[in-house]
Amino acid sequence: MRNVSWFLIGFLVLSLPFLVISSATSASSPTMHVLYERYGSIYHVTSSPLLQTVEYTVSAVTYNATVTNETGSTVITYNKTTYLLTFSNVVKNFTGEIDATVMSNMSLDVKTNIPNLIRVLVNSSGELSLVWAGINASEINTFAYVNGTGYLLLQFANGSSITTITIPIKVNETVSEKVSLTLEEVNQEQVKTIVTGKSVVQFNVPRRYTPIFFNTEFNGTYSNSTSHGYIATMAYFNGSLTPALVWKGEGIALGRFLRGQMEFNFETIEFYGVNGTVLGYVHESTANSTVMLTLGKISVSSFGYFSEVKIITINGVKPIKAEFVAHTYINGLPVVIAGNSSGNITSTANVMLSHKVVVNSTLGVLAYLNINSTVKVV
Repeated sequence: MRNVSWFLIGFLVLSLPFLVISSATSASSPTMHVLYERYGSIYHVTSSPLLQTVEYTVSAVTYNATVTNETGSTVITYNKTTYLLTFSNVVKNFTGEIDATVMSNMSLDVKTNIPNLIRVLVNSSGELSLVWAGINASEINTFAYVNGTGYLLLQFANGSSITTITIPIKVNETVSEKVSLTLEEVNQEQVKTIVTGKSVVQFNVPRRYTPIFFNTEFNGTYSNSTSHGYIATMAYFNGSLTPALVWKGEGIALGRFLRGQMEFNFETIEFYGVNGTVLGYVHESTANSTVMLTLGKISVSSFGYFSEVKIITINGVKPIKAEFVAHTYINGLPVVIAGNSSGNITSTANVMLSHKVVVNSTLGVLAYLNINSTVKVV
């Protein structure tokens, strides 16, 4: 790698009202590709000396479309199905294989010959998302955001409990693992109820270094939160490592039907391409709750999990292949700048102007970065 002098003229902070050059302007609004999925899963067990009842409720919907309005929304309909599960009451040992493939286009394929699969979750960069929920599937095609590497969690119904297997995953790789599980096999799935619900999918592109108001609903329980602070980092998006800005939030609500406390977590990651133009963003909302009650000789337990994942890609915007990365602050806000020897620049800040320079045979890039009308030259 060639020597690069980033801070050629030191840190200079000034207002430049006369500088109106912006590399992000466009003659027309770009189109956006929207991937949205929403999964909810509640595993509810009632046990008494004479009888054990397992109800499993699943809600699921996906939305895949190209839209033209960066501030629009759409309403989609999802189904919520409740199953009555009957188990064999005989514990068996099942030996099989799990194959998982994660692609850079966010697709996730999972295959297994182990029975009773009810959930698939992805843990990447500390965020745990439910990316599929159903009953007894052997092949799953869904999508998930994985920041380079992570873990895949497969959960299996096992009588009064849930058994989890965790395997490592990596983008653009297929992982195969042989596993052995001891399970009570589901021998009957009876549909108890099917109802429909509606969900609003927003397409609003986040404004960098501006707080985000989060809100979501799961099973009649609502939660909202305002983001606190910003994290400027490098993260993967569609196979490229790019500057990214992260917003986080959390909330706690009393479950309407689970009769327990529900924990909500929110995260939005926006990614930046050439000249700091927005490549796209990923938004994740999750909720989970575990409730256990005992009333005399009757015990009740509920294990709930919910996620909605939205992946927006701005069509026509290109990432750059970063060869070097620098960090700075503008008005106390963290900023990431990345570039390469061709003079291409990207940043979590707005790149107003950049120019490749050479000083004493050392290659450097001069860049004007802007956040909320404050310009920093680096």
